[in-house]
Amino acid sequence: MVGDSRACGSPVAKLVVKVKKTDATRVRRALTLKEVVRLLVVARNSTRPAKMTGLARSLAYRLAIEVSLRRGDFNHLKVASFDFEQCAVSLTKGTKSGKPKVLPLRADTAAELRAYMVNRLPGAPAFDMPTKTATMLREDLEEAGLFYVNDLGQVADFHALRHTSGTWLGFAGTHPNVIKEIMRHSDIRLTMDRYGHLFDGESRKAVESLPNLSEAMRATGTDDKPTEPLGVKLGVSACQTMPSMPSMRLGAQNEAPAMKTREASESALTGQKPRFQADNRRGRDSNPG
Repeated sequence: MVGDSRACGSPVAKLVVKVKKTDATRVRRALTLKEVVRLLVVARNSTRPAKMTGLARSLAYRLAIEVSLRRGDFNHLKVASFDFEQCAVSLTKGTKSGKPKVLPLRADTAAELRAYMVNRLPGAPAFDMPTKTATMLREDLEEAGLFYVNDLGQVADFHALRHTSGTWLGFAGTHPNVIKEIMRHSDIRLTMDRYGHLFDGESRKAVESLPNLSEAMRATGTDDKPTEPLGVKLGVSACQTMPSMPSMRLGAQNEAPAMKTREASESALTGQKPRFQADNRRGRDSNPG
């Protein structure tokens, strides 16, 4: 309105708009198996003072990777959320869709969680998570000798464990729809584009897994085999495929003596010499070939 001269001033001209930084600006990475194993072992054996014990942190990291849990999911996990007989965990609150979700657990992970929660009441929180889980994970990464931020600027925060889950499921050959189901996504493009990371060297492994065409060609007997003549392939002899040049010359040479003998007989009867020789007569080529 001020620009169109319909008002002399704007009551909101002095307001400052602050843009909140979202997770979309933070590029996360997926951890490799070697990095995760080192993180879990170091966290389990850690004696660093923290709100959570080293064993609890190690199990929380493991659960976040194997079941693809968000940070907010841990706030609603109770001891009763786990069914150790069926090896499953139920998410009744805190999900983005608002619908309850039952996720499967590995049998070995369920056994370790059961031993960890053996003396707890069913309504007790499964994990006493701190407010700043990124700080907790960052300290464990430093103890394990791993980078929180790599050379490419990719961050390994707590939500990166969920990225690790989606990436590992993809490399395990899991159907994309199953990965989408486990990660509780509404759009499969989000599952594959944002959570489907690639590790270094995977492109080379994929190419090396293709069939060996050199061995396949040698197995069929078509590699390094000399090309056979057309007549041999068709079962016809070489003499039948093309007239022999020496036989053509032989016919021309046999024709000249016969003509000489005939001319000599005629000369004997008439008493005259031949007017020309057979091999140099006018209109004939001197070359018998």
